[in-house]
Amino acid sequence: MSRTAGKSKMAGKSKTTEKSKMTGKSQLYRSFTRGIRAFGTAVVLLETATYTFSFLFSGLAKKDIFNVLEGKEVTLGITSLGILISLNVLTPLLINAVKQMNAGLAEKLRTRIRYNVKSLLLAHVLERAFDDCHTEGEILNCYRNECEDVVSYFMEFYHRLPGIVLSLSILAVMSFIHPVFALVSILPTAMTVMLVKALGRRIFAYRMSARDRNREVTGFLNTFFENAEYFHMIDRKDRIIDLYAEKCRARSGSEIKDRILDRLMGAASANASNLALGTILLIALPFLARGEFSVGELVMFEYYYAFLAGLPDAIAELAKRRKQTGVSMERLGFLLEEGRRRIGTVSEREGLRISLEMDGEEKSFQAEDGDVIVIRDKDGGRLLRELFLLCRGSGKAWACRYVPREPVLLDESIQANICMDGAYSREKMDTVLERADLWEDIEAFEEGILKQAGKRGENLSGGQRKRIGIARALYSDGDILFLDGLMDRVDRRTGERLVRGILGRFEGIVVMVAE
Repeated sequence: MSRTAGKSKMAGKSKTTEKSKMTGKSQLYRSFTRGIRAFGTAVVLLETATYTFSFLFSGLAKKDIFNVLEGKEVTLGITSLGILISLNVLTPLLINAVKQMNAGLAEKLRTRIRYNVKSLLLAHVLERAFDDCHTEGEILNCYRNECEDVVSYFMEFYHRLPGIVLSLSILAVMSFIHPVFALVSILPTAMTVMLVKALGRRIFAYRMSARDRNREVTGFLNTFFENAEYFHMIDRKDRIIDLYAEKCRARSGSEIKDRILDRLMGAASANASNLALGTILLIALPFLARGEFSVGELVMFEYYYAFLAGLPDAIAELAKRRKQTGVSMERLGFLLEEGRRRIGTVSEREGLRISLEMDGEEKSFQAEDGDVIVIRDKDGGRLLRELFLLCRGSGKAWACRYVPREPVLLDESIQANICMDGAYSREKMDTVLERADLWEDIEAFEEGILKQAGKRGENLSGGQRKRIGIARALYSDGDILFLDGLMDRVDRRTGERLVRGILGRFEGIVVMVAE
């Protein structure tokens, strides 16, 4: 009895986990389509409606042309051969014209989905960067591969849904004219859906393996290029190449399995459709000989089947994409999940009070506006980051600004690096430059404040980069300034000016690591 109870609990837990995964994926899908659902639906519906109407109508027009020639009843109510032929020729042109016009809207939709997916990932990196939960290689791999997989999955509906709706409409017409033909036509689709369901786990596993191997190669290359000078100096250069070759072979093996299964499923659905078409034509011959089936209906069915044959492949592609994208969604879901929680509190009573537990030890600080908290700790830089993240994530109204020991600058002008493309104020900029002791440096540059910092600030000295990082924090009007090394990489005279300009004039609270 206890074993049964244990199994029930495990089953219940498994179902709960699966449900939470589905909920997480649903939330991600909603996040990725935020603000573009109505536009995306309109683009897909326009394509679907035009595509379905045009080719369905064109098939009926073909049937009526031959029915008029045979003297049989027409479906569209038009008995003029000239009009029917004109409609048959002009109708496909309509879908081509609409498709070309809609292509621009579809590309706009693709761009907006890509922006939504990748900006969400970038926003996560900005929020969680200090947590160090994920490696650079993992994030880059997701940015390049997983994000594009999700975008392709969404766009697959634009490419496949019109064909699916047209095929279903064709099946409705065929069942009205001859139910047996409709039944034979739907068999390939049923077989393909069953095949996808049977191979679902393998599809998922192969795609997951391919992504894992690709991530390993990306991580290896990142490590190599970031430390190329070191690897150049060691003696075992051949071993580095061999390791890379091993990882490439492993990735190649996984990707080959993934692609072979992909191609085999496509071939299976195409062959099943061709088999069904041959069966229909053979069944139609006796009916045609007895006059129970007109030449027009045979021509219409053959014309329709050119589209109907794509139904199994379209459904299989969507089902397969869903399985494969599930891998990407799981990776993105794991990457975007909430970061680790910090044990601590932030209170606004009587100024600012911070209490943080780190490495089993509680650190407490209390200050009011104008106060300076100096951290004298062997791991002061890490403690400063933890305090900053705790304050920023507390939900309080404090605006927190952080200056790392080594500020990273964008390959933009000094002005852009300080403003971060925010609203520019000449008066505010002058004040910030003076407090960060940057005026003499700016005046020495030929381009002045418009001097390009270069990649990661390579055109500037370490002291200039540090002071620009401080100016960036001051320009954004924070209430709490977290400084990792105020006088780092500057001479004594400049350091004294920084003390006067920052510690002596900052209206909020300064939390800094002792030099």
